[in-house]
Amino acid sequence: MDEMAGWRANLFGRFELRAHDGHLVALPTRKVAGLIAILSRNRCYGVSRQVLGQALWPELSSEKQRNCVKQAVATLRSVLGKESVESSGGGYRFADGFLLLTDLDEPSSPREGGFMPGFEGEWFDAVRFEVDDRYEPKVAAEARQSMIDNFVGLLEYYGEHDPSRMVGMMRESPALLFGIPMHVKQRLLGMAEKSRDHQTWVAFQQAELIVASGSVRLATKRFKSLIEPALQEKDLLSVIGAAIQFRVGACLQNQFEEAMAVADFAIAEASKSRSKGPQASALQNKGCLFGTVGELDRCLELLSVAEQSYRDRIDSVSMQMFRALFNALYGRPDEAQKLLVAPYKVARECGHGFMKASTAFTAAVIRFQTDRSDALPLVQEALKEAEIFGNAHILIPALELASQALRSEGEMRVAQDHFARSNRLRNSMGMPLTPMDKIFRSRVLALS
Repeated sequence: MDEMAGWRANLFGRFELRAHDGHLVALPTRKVAGLIAILSRNRCYGVSRQVLGQALWPELSSEKQRNCVKQAVATLRSVLGKESVESSGGGYRFADGFLLLTDLDEPSSPREGGFMPGFEGEWFDAVRFEVDDRYEPKVAAEARQSMIDNFVGLLEYYGEHDPSRMVGMMRESPALLFGIPMHVKQRLLGMAEKSRDHQTWVAFQQAELIVASGSVRLATKRFKSLIEPALQEKDLLSVIGAAIQFRVGACLQNQFEEAMAVADFAIAEASKSRSKGPQASALQNKGCLFGTVGELDRCLELLSVAEQSYRDRIDSVSMQMFRALFNALYGRPDEAQKLLVAPYKVARECGHGFMKASTAFTAAVIRFQTDRSDALPLVQEALKEAEIFGNAHILIPALELASQALRSEGEMRVAQDHFARSNRLRNSMGMPLTPMDKIFRSRVLALS
């Protein structure tokens, strides 16, 4: 498929498509340009026929949407080559061997005019929400929250009337999904069980909530059981996602050898794909595992490789966040401070719950180590973000940090309450101290 290498599309401002020799290619309809944009944004998962129809022809009936999608895909194949687009689990995706670069892949080269101007609808609005911090003026926090609230309202409506469409919207809008509170997400996933589509993905999301709620052993078994179905469905990202969450649960039970074996399996599966995203995710997983078991240098090395492999800026910045977090937890505040600048800014611009909680906690750990007398405000902010996000794996160390900061201020009773609460959470989850927990307690908190 070498003859198909090197295509390029500009999705911001005026749409342009250029062949591998650089000449401008005209498309017969604007809808085919929209199809290119959607497939470019979903290279790994692919996109269902239903989502494509709703995104490009929302005014038509379901039957007419299917016919339009089929015709548009045939047209696109006639332009790019018959092997450029492959069928994938009830939908379509760009083939692994087909190379098409877009300005979405180059955050350092912003374009004027916004993402795919002239295209309206939920899918395009969701992408604009996700990428506007890189290419367009920042959207106010109130507007972002309003968009998330509207998204939840749409999901609830389709959850009652068309669960399959609801699941498709959730899967195709990760930025909006990340902004939904966990208790709301749990209710929506209950509705999603009525859908016959994407059942492995729904089960994966439910298992994530089980981990966050503290049922570690149950979630660990659930994630391991999801790997084989995801392989059968050729859903590589769910395979790697299950491996990542299995690693989280296994490490919380000190099952490090088993977690390492699953991490290596995920890397091996990702290496079969030509897409950089799954490979970067698998490397990220093993890097975080090394950080958990006390091997900081190997952890930082793999996270750096993953950062360079990610095309999406949010993913790349997330790797900086993890590197900053591990440096802070291991008592290296200067290195952590340098790495935290971009993640801290991006987290507050994009409203990503995990990033906001993690960067707030990392900033508090840094300040606690460098200027304990002025650390309490940041520590309290970190605890607030951890409470909002609702993930016990961030909340427990945040409570421990708050306890020590309050002790430094002489507020012994509240400090004791926080530490007692962290112990209750840890005991209820059956969480032994990992090597990383012990290092954090000894080097940062100065606990024996």
